[in-house]
Parts: sequence; structure tokens; C-alpha cells
Amino acid sequence: MRLAARPGRSRAAASLLLLTLGCFFARARGDFHRGDLIASSRRAQFHGQRTQWHDLLARHCPSFGEDRVVAIALPKPLELKDTDDYKLALAFDHDRHLTGWLTLIDEKSRAKSEAHSAAVAERRLRAHDKKVGSQKHIDKTAFDVERDFDKHPPFVPMVHVRFSRGEGGVINDVDAKVVPVAQTYLRTHGQLVREFHNDTVWPKHVLIRYTWLVQLEVDEDTGVATTLFVFACAFFVASFAAGRGSRWTDISDFVDALGAEEDRRAEAREGTRTKRKAKGLTLTRSGVDARGKSE
Repeated sequence: MRLAARPGRSRAAASLLLLTLGCFFARARGDFHRGDLIASSRRAQFHGQRTQWHDLLARHCPSFGEDRVVAIALPKPLELKDTDDYKLALAFDHDRHLTGWLTLIDEKSRAKSEAHSAAVAERRLRAHDKKVGSQKHIDKTAFDVERDFDKHPPFVPMVHVRFSRGEGGVINDVDAKVVPVAQTYLRTHGQLVREFHNDTVWPKHVLIRYTWLVQLEVDEDTGVATTLFVFACAFFVASFAAGRGSRWTDISDFVDALGAEEDRRAEAREGTRTKRKAKGLTLTRSGVDARGKSE
């Protein structure tokens, strides 16, 4: 007769299966959906000092999975000197992802601006020489520096932030670097260029470009969760089959069977000893009778 399966083993297997399923789906579920705003903040470094973190406005924050370009206003620090470097750092998703210090204004950028202004003036001078035919007839006050500045804009930095994400809603990595703004954009936004290269004009606006990259890589955590899920299913099936088909579902049955087997072996050994004693006694009596007859 087959005995019923132990209820404790089935409950343990079911609990393990539910726990594994919960871990698997909790890991697979993402934190963001497409278009969700990602909390962002910024801080600055200049003159050997660093500011506190300041939250960005919603219109300046990146949207999950969507490429966009925003212009952030940078207020003038009170202790900023004309020769100081100005660096920017960004944080995303409640400080889970931080960028390094991004240099926007330094000695090199100022030198590029001055060299560009000198090159513009020289080009303007050569063009005027060809038109007049002689340098002594040049009227330098007639140069339209603003118009030529817009036609040949100098270098303006832009922060390019690249997000890496998987197929779910989790941000895997954030990378940021400073790149030049495209010339076509600068020609149509002369005010942005002029305010950036004028040390007396604040706040300055810096462009930030957000782009998203989808990584189609194997997720080790998901792989481990899947393995645990398969193992739990196999364990549950094996436990159910063992409970249904095994004769020894309780350890006491197994112990009783062993005891019965030992009892049978002990009885067999005792019977063998009894037979041997009886045979020895018979042989002894036969010897005694034979000795008496001979006498």
C-alpha cells in the first residue's frame, strides 16, 4: 500500500518556487518607462571651490529612452575671477550615476576665442584690401565685427551625455564629455556664442545633449535568476513525483523495515546455533554408549 506524501515537503517546495518567481520578476521589472523624467542635479567648481548640488528643472532633465537637447543657465559665481576655470558635474537618478568634472571655460578656451577673433579681423582686413586695392585707404572703424563674428563663430562647448540601458527600464551606465557645438547651430544662435565668449555677461547658457544607447548584452543577474527558476521547477516536480511513487515517505517506516530485517537475521543465527548444539550433544551420547559396550 502506498502512503500519502508528506505535506511539509510540498509546502517547502511551493514556497521555494514562489520566492524564486518573485525574485525573477522583480529583477526583470524596470524602474523607468519611455518618456519618464530622470531626476538630475548639477554642481560647479571654480577658484578652488565647489558648490552644492542644485536640482535641474523638469524641462532640463533627460527623458528615459528619448534623445533631446536642452540649454541650462549657469549663474555667475560670486568669487569667480576672469582667469578661473569653470567646471561642471552632473548627477542622475538621485545620485546613482555621476559624471566627472567637465571643463567648460579655461585658459585654452580663452586662447581659442582670442585667436579666433584675431583670425576674423585678419580675414576682414584682407577682404577689405582686395576691395580697396591699397591698405592705406582702409577705414578700420567700418568693419562689421558682429556680422563677421556670426558668420565665422568660434568654439563653444557642449556637454554630450550618453546613457546606456538594457532592454528593461534600468540605467546601466552614464558617460559624459565636452564636444564642440556644430557650426550650423552656432550661425543661427549668435546670441549664445557672444554671451559665452564675453566674460562680463552672465548667466551663460550651456547646451546639454542627451542620447540613449541600448545594450543587448547578457545580464548575469537575470541569468542567475533564470537558473534558479529552472532549478526550483525541477525540484518541485521531483519532490511531487517522489511523494507519489515512493514506499518510504516517512523515516519511521524505513527504521521499522531495518529492524524487521535485523530480527529475521538474528532468528536465523539463533536457529543455527541451536541445531549445532543439538548435533554436538547427540555425538557425545553416541560416544559414551559405544565405550560402555566395549567394556
